[in-house]
Amino acid sequence: MAHHHVDFVQMNSKPALYDAAGLLAACPDAVLAVDLDGTLVPGDMLRRGLVQLLWRAPWSSVLLAAALAQGGRPGLKRAVAQRAPFDPAGLRYNAAVLALIRLWRAAGRRVVLATAAEDGTARAIAGHLELFDEVHASTLGNNLKGRDKAAFLSKRYGAQGFVYVGDGAADLHVWAKAAGAVLVTESPKLHAQVRKMGIPMLRLTSTDGA
Repeated sequence: MAHHHVDFVQMNSKPALYDAAGLLAACPDAVLAVDLDGTLVPGDMLRRGLVQLLWRAPWSSVLLAAALAQGGRPGLKRAVAQRAPFDPAGLRYNAAVLALIRLWRAAGRRVVLATAAEDGTARAIAGHLELFDEVHASTLGNNLKGRDKAAFLSKRYGAQGFVYVGDGAADLHVWAKAAGAVLVTESPKLHAQVRKMGIPMLRLTSTDGA
């Protein structure tokens, strides 16, 4: 059974929000953009694939080094994804994040997966869950993370046109452009940094997956 902690903070003398429905109301028409690694699923899909691949075929490290040299991090992600297949049904998913996604969808709002993970990996997970209207992920030549993700989402959905669900320091760039922030992290530093942005903020933690 999943146990969730939900806590909203809103600054700039605006009313405080205490539940997910409050965030939904505070950000009318906003798309919910959800990160993958460390947010929707625990850990990192690239690291998971690397461990699996190198355990099964240690010699593949030469191929991976070449992929990194030729295509940078996106090239490495593609090489790992091609050589380390996974079953989306076997992953653990954050139950609190899934609940928020379903709430957003029930209100008739759009939900998108926005991740630095490899495109094929992201689409496989989205296809399994059947909860996302769009998938935006890293492709060769494009590592969709941090400032690049912030710029992409702002261009596609407009300034403050989305609420972003993330977990790490790189996501600060995205939250800075968002209408609202959902933090799937216990980091007091990140909580404080996002609070200073003065946008509706939800903190989610889940002690087990779904």
